[in-house]
Amino acid sequence: MRELTTRAEAATVFVSYSLSPEAKYPTAIEEIYAALEWIAASGPDHDLDPGRIAVAGDSVGGNMTAAVAAGVPVTSVRYNGTIHDFVMLNALRDTRAAKAATAQGGEFLRATLWDE
Repeated sequence: MRELTTRAEAATVFVSYSLSPEAKYPTAIEEIYAALEWIAASGPDHDLDPGRIAVAGDSVGGNMTAAVAAGVPVTSVRYNGTIHDFVMLNALRDTRAAKAATAQGGEFLRATLWDE
């Protein structure tokens, strides 16, 4: 996530959500969505532009991203079977496909978020 954020030249908000198995579904998803709503409402007070929000995650965070973004139009690109928007497995992190996905994702986010 650090590389993606750095390439995108974006602020990053990490949500401290309730962990499984103690917290049952959909508790964590609802907490993450509430954080997004807070950013949309209060972001300007913290120099965050609510009109430029991207949701991303790795490992279980990638799965959470998919759940939070369900029904929202997304851009996805395949790299040797790895889907760029949802590189969910840390085991794939050091593959060329995942590195290319992260690099392109960061560039895409920067261009999109900064209207380049």
